[in-house]
Amino acid sequence: MNGYQFTADTYKTLLEKDQDKRTQKEIEEIKQNIKVFETLATFEGDDKYIAFDSGMFNDIFKGYIELIIKEIEYNGDEKKKAALQLLKADLNRLSNTILDLYSAKNADDEFYGRR
Repeated sequence: MNGYQFTADTYKTLLEKDQDKRTQKEIEEIKQNIKVFETLATFEGDDKYIAFDSGMFNDIFKGYIELIIKEIEYNGDEKKKAALQLLKADLNRLSNTILDLYSAKNADDEFYGRR
């Protein structure tokens, strides 16, 4: 059993416990989690890279870039503000192309220092 299957099984246990005390929305949310984690549990080898490279996560990735930009925005002097605006433009441009330049495997290897 891998971690994803363990998580799916935990959600199943959660669903069985006190189901009559849960709202329909809570029940549906738990069922969605079970479905996703059971699917992830079937992934082997490079499947996660294929899933990421499919483009399904591109807009989410770009959203994270936007959140990073918002976190580093500076409301100080005009020179620093101008520099951050240039950085923001570069990050936006790069986030639109980086997903096409590198595979998910390349990014994973870079993150874990396997390059």
